[in-house]
Amino acid sequence: AIGATTGAITLAASLSPTAGVAYTLTVGASDGVSGTGSATVTVTTVCPDTGACNRPPEFSSSAYDFTVAEDASTGDAVGTVSATDPDATDTLTYSITAGNADGKFAIGESSGVISVAGELDYETASSYTLTAQASDGIEDGSDTATVEIAVTDVAEDPPPAPEGLASGASGVNTVSLSWTAVRGASKYRVELRTGSGEWTVASDSITGTSFTAQGLTPSSEYAFRVSAYGDGTTYRAVFGAPSAALLVSTSSPPTPTPTPTPQPRPDAPTITGVVAGSSPGQLVVSWEWDGDACFITGTSSGYEVNYKKATASWRDAPFVTAQEPNDSDSGAYEVFADYGRSAIVETFTIGASASGVESYGQVGVALDAVAYDVRVIVFSGVCADKWSPYSQSRRATPTR
Repeated sequence: AIGATTGAITLAASLSPTAGVAYTLTVGASDGVSGTGSATVTVTTVCPDTGACNRPPEFSSSAYDFTVAEDASTGDAVGTVSATDPDATDTLTYSITAGNADGKFAIGESSGVISVAGELDYETASSYTLTAQASDGIEDGSDTATVEIAVTDVAEDPPPAPEGLASGASGVNTVSLSWTAVRGASKYRVELRTGSGEWTVASDSITGTSFTAQGLTPSSEYAFRVSAYGDGTTYRAVFGAPSAALLVSTSSPPTPTPTPTPQPRPDAPTITGVVAGSSPGQLVVSWEWDGDACFITGTSSGYEVNYKKATASWRDAPFVTAQEPNDSDSGAYEVFADYGRSAIVETFTIGASASGVESYGQVGVALDAVAYDVRVIVFSGVCADKWSPYSQSRRATPTR
């Protein structure tokens, strides 16, 4: 109220219990004749003492800016608004008072957390302007803040299937693959299977456009396919449809070369003939031996040719008992050979000098014109028992 003659403004009713509430008055004055005037008067409530009245809450900021992706799920947090109340005993309640007619957002009454409450679509609405309120429950005990929420566009389509899947070199246990890059793909996944079985992921973190599958079964056919993962901008961040399957066979392992197992003892040679030589006192002996039975290797292998008069006794080969013939009735020649694994035919002349031959007994001299027995033995450096059995003996008489 206002005094008509004094202009004193007085309370005519109770004011708001909250400090800081402003009342705007328009006051008029008249002289009763023709002179009038007016003025605007603002009256603001104050608290003379702490606790004497209610003090309203206040937001930490008058404006907030948040961003949310259009594919955000219901309940996903967007941002938090916060207010404080100088009256420690007051409890604040948050609400959205404007800009949320379609109910796209919700706010936690006690937390101030703004969250997604409905499906967002960038193409329909790319931004929202909300009014958030914090209230202490007492008349005029509230504050408001503006909340700007920007909705970001999200790729909605998965990436297409890669093209150009091809195989490079295939090994016994490996297959190399390559394909054409998909624009907007951040990685690739390669799957494989055999027959009509389940697809198995070989790798789902391939950043290039090639891959080598390992640990495969030799001589087997595999089906391969590849799919791309979107980068979240060009395409949705998911694996797209796989490519057409590619059939590739691993190669067969090389056939191992069998390692021959040496015989425990070389086979005996076979004498094919003993005849008088072209010179007096000589005998020519020929024999053959199947080299497949055991190896002859370098100078560690060869033959020993023994001879004796038909009336004398055989003496053992020198390398068997270390007994050397030492009389004119018998002798031995050690003939070195260097042959491979093949049938071997040898001829040697007894009673004649020869290079590369070790001789024992009365050798290199003319034989008597009497009957002699001749036999041959093989010695091989790679057999467990390097000496073969003796050949059968043959008898002949040299000329004189």
